[in-house]
Amino acid sequence: MRHFLTFFVALSIAGATLMDELVGQNEGKWRLKSHNGRYLSAYMKVAIFANFPYTTPDDMGKDQQWTIVKVKDTEVAFKASNGQFIRHTLMGGTDLVWNADEWEMWIPVKNGGGTWSFRSRNGKWLSAYRWNKVELQPENLRSLEKYPLKEILGIKRVLKSYNGKYLSSKPCFDCWFWETRPETQTWISGPAEQWIFKSINEHEVVLQGTNGLYVKHNNGDSAGYGDVADEWEILTPVKNSDGSWSFKSRYGKWLSAHQERKVDFMPENKACEHWWIEYLSTLCSGCDGRPTTLPWIVGKTENWTFKFINDHEIALQGSNGMYLNHNYYNQAGYGERADEWEILTPVENKDGSFSFRSRWGKWLSAHRSNFIDFMPENKACEHWWIE
Repeated sequence: MRHFLTFFVALSIAGATLMDELVGQNEGKWRLKSHNGRYLSAYMKVAIFANFPYTTPDDMGKDQQWTIVKVKDTEVAFKASNGQFIRHTLMGGTDLVWNADEWEMWIPVKNGGGTWSFRSRNGKWLSAYRWNKVELQPENLRSLEKYPLKEILGIKRVLKSYNGKYLSSKPCFDCWFWETRPETQTWISGPAEQWIFKSINEHEVVLQGTNGLYVKHNNGDSAGYGDVADEWEILTPVKNSDGSWSFKSRYGKWLSAHQERKVDFMPENKACEHWWIEYLSTLCSGCDGRPTTLPWIVGKTENWTFKFINDHEIALQGSNGMYLNHNYYNQAGYGERADEWEILTPVENKDGSFSFRSRWGKWLSAHRSNFIDFMPENKACEHWWIE
C-alpha cells in the first residue's frame, strides 16, 4: 500500500480558508514532513544532480525550507530556498525548475487529522511512498490511520506463514558459513520463533528476534539481519482482509515465505506474503493429562486461546481443545466445555502480568515446581506474563 506525502504544516483557524492556512501564516514558509518522518528537501546531500526534490532526515537546513506560493484561487506552487519550483514531469516523477507554469501548479487538499495532500493539474498526487523519492501517484490513499499497530506492538509473538511454518531466527539450514538469515521452521522449538515488533513511528515497525537482530531487506531482495534499526530494517505492516498481516519494506517489496525455507522479499502482496501473528503462553496443555509448566516452548502445547464468556470473564482453551478448569482439591485440570469450573476472571497486576481467579475465589498458580493449581491469594506465584 502506498503512502502519500502528507504535511504537518498548519493549524486550523476559525473562518480561515485553505489558502489562508497555507499562505497567510508564517509568510507561507514551511517545512513539509512526510508519512515516514522525512522532510521534503530541495537537495539530497549525496546526490550528483541538484535539480530534484528528495526526502531527507530532519536537519533544519535551508534545503528543507519551502515557501508555498499562491498562484490562483485554488492552486499553489512549492518554491525552494534557491528559488526553484517543484514540477510534475511527463514520466510521473518530479524535478526542480525556475518558472512556475502549468506543470508546477498544485491543488491543496486538507485531510482528516490535519495533514495535507497536493494534486497536480494532471490529477496525480505528490507522493513520498518510496524511501527518498518524491513522485506522483494516481490516488490519495491517506492510509496512515489504517494501521492498528497496537494489535502487534510490544510483546513477543510468533509469525506463521501461509504454509503453516513459523518465522525463525535459528541458524539457517543451508547457509554458507558467512551467511545469517531468518528462515521458516515447521514447528515452534523455542525462543528462536519469538519476535518483538518495535515502533519506529506511527505506521512503521522493525521486527527483532530473540538474537537481538532485526529482519532486514538485503541487496538482491533476500531477508537478512541488521544490528540496528535503519532504512533496510524498517517495515510497514498492512492488515489483510483474511486477518493476516503483510510487511512492506521501504523499498516497496513484501516479506515472503514463497520458498521452502528461505525468507525473502517479493514485489507483490499475495498469499505467500501473508503472515498470521500468534500469541504464546508458557503453560503446557499436553503433559501428564493436566496442565503443567515447562522452562521453554516445545511446540503447540504452549499455545492457548482466551475465549470470552462475558465482558469480564474468560475461559482458557489449550491447543488440545480442552479448557483449563478448577478441579477438586484446588488442582488445575481440564474440562471439555467452558462451564462454571472453567470460567476465570483476568486481573491485570501492576507489574504488567495477569492473574486469573476462578469463580470459587482461588487464583491460578505455579507455586509448585511444574504443577498448576489454585491458591487463595494473588501473590508472585500467581502472576502470569502473556507473550
